[in-house]
Amino acid sequence: MSSSEKHKKFSSSSLHSQGELTGIPRIIKDAIADINNLILKWKKFNNSGFSALSEVSNIKLSLFVLNTTNDDQSDKDKPRYSNELEEACKKLVSSFSELEKISIKLEMISLKLHKLSSLDVSNSDDSDVSKCEDAVFRTWHISQFADNAAEISNMYKKELLCKRCIVENAAHVDLIKDEDDVTLLSEKCRDILTTYSSCWLYQPFIKECIETLHLEGMLFESGHIS
Repeated sequence: MSSSEKHKKFSSSSLHSQGELTGIPRIIKDAIADINNLILKWKKFNNSGFSALSEVSNIKLSLFVLNTTNDDQSDKDKPRYSNELEEACKKLVSSFSELEKISIKLEMISLKLHKLSSLDVSNSDDSDVSKCEDAVFRTWHISQFADNAAEISNMYKKELLCKRCIVENAAHVDLIKDEDDVTLLSEKCRDILTTYSSCWLYQPFIKECIETLHLEGMLFESGHIS
């Protein structure tokens, strides 16, 4: 897949001399276009979430700096939160909510393709899937589309769980570490926030090589790319 095709949105009308599709082929082609477009949408909200997380981290660390320079207050009276931090957290939660919607939609598409595959097998007298299924477009059976969609969906579900942990803890990192010295606490929290940012940006549970291979295969087999 070329670099331009990797970042291209597809619609169900992007057919390559396949004529007007109906029935199962149309459902599968639309589903693959939806998967591709949802992944592009995920990247958009992942970037906005990273920006919001960076804002949360910077504000949180600035509060630590304020606390270390303010010796007139006792530790319990020093501010851990601020209105700015609350607003940044709202942005982070908003981006996460969009990512959650995308993950749910990917799972729904995966389930739909598996139901189509099961239906195709149940309508055949042969229990061997490779024998009872016909290639839908070029060479793939329905089950191959379903399996690839499921693996992509599972990666995004795992990544979403990682991001949920980050969203729930980013503003409260000072409560994770039991440290009385504000300076040491600030350093430890900086390390945690840096780890959170790296995890959010590089998405350890989404294997790009697998995603690209599966997505490119589905787009090619369904005729979205040639």
